[in-house]
Amino acid sequence: MPLNIPTAAEQRNRVILRMLARDVALTDLTQGSVLRILLEEMGIEEFQRLYAGLDRDQRQWFINSAEAEHLDRRVADFGLIRHPARAATGFLKISNTAAQVISIQPGTIYRTQPDSTDAVKRYQVLPNPDDPVDGVWTSSVIDGNETVIPKVEALTPGPEGNTPAATIVTLENLVDPFQETITNELPLVDGRGVESDSELRERFRKFLDGLTRGTRASIRFHLVNYVDATGARPVKSVALVEWGGQSLLSSTTGLPVALKIYIEDGTGSASAGLVAEIQTLVDGDDTEASPGLHSAGIPTEVLAASPLPVTVVLRAVARADASPSEVKRLVEESVRAHIGRLPVAGQLITGELQGQLIHAQLFREVMNVPGVLEVQFAAPTANVPVPIGRKAMPTVITVTVETV
Repeated sequence: MPLNIPTAAEQRNRVILRMLARDVALTDLTQGSVLRILLEEMGIEEFQRLYAGLDRDQRQWFINSAEAEHLDRRVADFGLIRHPARAATGFLKISNTAAQVISIQPGTIYRTQPDSTDAVKRYQVLPNPDDPVDGVWTSSVIDGNETVIPKVEALTPGPEGNTPAATIVTLENLVDPFQETITNELPLVDGRGVESDSELRERFRKFLDGLTRGTRASIRFHLVNYVDATGARPVKSVALVEWGGQSLLSSTTGLPVALKIYIEDGTGSASAGLVAEIQTLVDGDDTEASPGLHSAGIPTEVLAASPLPVTVVLRAVARADASPSEVKRLVEESVRAHIGRLPVAGQLITGELQGQLIHAQLFREVMNVPGVLEVQFAAPTANVPVPIGRKAMPTVITVTVETV
């Protein structure tokens, strides 16, 4: 509970002096009184600092009001640390028509082409989990072409590494004649800055909810905070679908299940390897080291979400002193970040759908861009319904900016 700190004026009103056998309020002394000046400069100011310090220390002691390093110290008591900036991840599609096998080493750098608004962005190839020795990605024949789809990570952590589809198009250094076409078919949108105070408080709340094993909150918390063998947190969002009490859900194996869990790794989907890892984590093996996440006797299936492409076309009116190119860049980033933050579509225990693209919220994100005065959307013009198990992903974002 916050302290009731008196203001300097309130403190002056409380000071009573005994002069000439009668009580005299400090405020009754003349403006030029030496005694009044001494008390205000030496006493009241010092007490004001003391009160402010007590109030600050009290606020920084509680998780719901602590800030910055004080909040870090509070949640550290529960084994939580603030998440650092996270680099954007995604997949490239690299192919050739020469029937030449493509081998890509982890650490290979690809980049975007510079334009008038964006500087070059660089991405390195991550190790292939299916090749635990060398981590090399090797092509196979897809649609008649030798094609390899390696996973990449931005060299710059944070939202600066996010990029639209079809923008990562070339190798950084040498030109490989076998890599004829290079592109990212989907945008990279999961780059995030350092976890904010409000985000850390929300994660602490979910941590408390997740202490009771087998609950929806517990499953969500442990999956999003799952750390793989490389030290990364590959699961970016989770959706749960439960049976309604009448008939069980059908699974891909043909066996009925009571719970389906959809996951995605920032690309709108998830690899077969990650799905298998999470399935093992959820099921457990009835040992103390791996008890599983779902409640006993609840058959569960983990599935990869599938991306739902979303096209955004809008016109923004900005202030006359604003730079149209800068406003355009910021609007595109705000749209991409808003849609990228949406989780996999699922149904909450209240029946409410999560992961839906709400037009009013997207409109507000764009209006919050500095310099924007007016926004008109050509697409979407209403809420975008996202089916359960799908993840909204921004594809084409067309922004025109006018100044007035």
